[in-house]
Amino acid sequence: MSQTHLGKSIYSLKIKIKNMTIGDETFQKILVSQIKEMNGALARQKTLYELLGEERPHSITNSGHIYIFDKNVLMRVASLIPRFRYDELKLPIYLYVDLNVPDQYYINNELQAEVFKKLGNLGDGYQFRDGKLWIPRSIGRQIHRQYPTILQYFWLP
Repeated sequence: MSQTHLGKSIYSLKIKIKNMTIGDETFQKILVSQIKEMNGALARQKTLYELLGEERPHSITNSGHIYIFDKNVLMRVASLIPRFRYDELKLPIYLYVDLNVPDQYYINNELQAEVFKKLGNLGDGYQFRDGKLWIPRSIGRQIHRQYPTILQYFWLP
């Protein structure tokens, strides 16, 4: 798995395990397999409107498990946007993890980005540009710890 950034190779990986060498192609296959497994925990997105209408707000993960949302957090989110936008906001909000960008996550939906900024009290320095809101990982992790049921990490291969 060799990547180029600004014309320079940033890494090429070979792992040696008990006299067996795993090259870039094999490592890439293992990595993609692990990412698929991690993304199995992702809940299918539902609108805030749908979730607020459920007695026990939930969704189903990609692996078929039940994913429960915290109703109090949903009410907090509802207080951040106008009621007419409840059917536009899909939850959970995915924080996209791109392994080629080691220090940031991104959100690729403008309304979700707006809600995320309000939850984290982020200022105007964080702008939705070119279809993405880039967030330092430290801030993303901090806000995720506060609102774990409405934020999930989506790993990109």
